Amino acid sequence: MLQRITALTSPVTLEEIKAHIPVNGDDNDDNLEQLLLAATDLVEKSTNRSLTEETVWVEILPKLPDELLKNPVISIDSFEVDGVSFSDYSLISYTYVPCAISYTTLPAVENNCTIQYTAGENNPICNLCIKELVKYWYLEKEPPQSFYFLLESARLIHG
Repeated sequence: MLQRITALTSPVTLEEIKAHIPVNGDDNDDNLEQLLLAATDLVEKSTNRSLTEETVWVEILPKLPDELLKNPVISIDSFEVDGVSFSDYSLISYTYVPCAISYTTLPAVENNCTIQYTAGENNPICNLCIKELVKYWYLEKEPPQSFYFLLESARLIHG
């Protein structure tokens, strides 16, 4: 189970969206903010990335993971195996695949493994995808196929 601890925020501002579409005035700000959060959520899920720095996640797993689901990982805040703190691991960061975890010793997991970690980065390709999605949704148009290629180019591939 993956759970976001901090609130969803977008790396793209309302002002950037209004300049990208363009939109004048403040009448549609609430609608644009909702579209902005929905687009951010969709891009995060589609790319396996955490798009704002300092986003805290918790994963509860039945076994020790080989990799973490949200990337890039900035830090592991806590790691517990069956409720006991565990520190015999190291992170291996990559550019195009999720952060891997290497273990010096492998404890038996009877119930679960809980990892709380901070992940995130400001990714220019993802930011462009967010802006384009908001634009298409606001104009009530379907994104072109080229949008999906752009989105796919930012996706981290889980092994």
